Amino acid sequence: SILGNHYHAYRELFYVLKGNAEYILEDLETGQINKIFLKEGDSILIEAKVAHKAFLYNGTVMIESTEEQYVSPENNDVRYEVKHEF
Repeated sequence: SILGNHYHAYRELFYVLKGNAEYILEDLETGQINKIFLKEGDSILIEAKVAHKAFLYNGTVMIESTEEQYVSPENNDVRYEVKHEF
């Protein structure tokens, strides 16, 4: 699954319980691009105003936590297409 293509005004934390995931992060202020591979037991803290796109491998289970209450994509996600590929 490919998820994301958005950013938030707050930080977000992901923890991989099972499986693998790849993230592409784009800092909207600096333009810096980072690609990160996560495996079981890894976590990632995504700072505010960092656009992100994730590829989760089949069977991957993750936990997500946010600094602000997550209500819905319409209320929390600012759409932004991360153009870089995995």
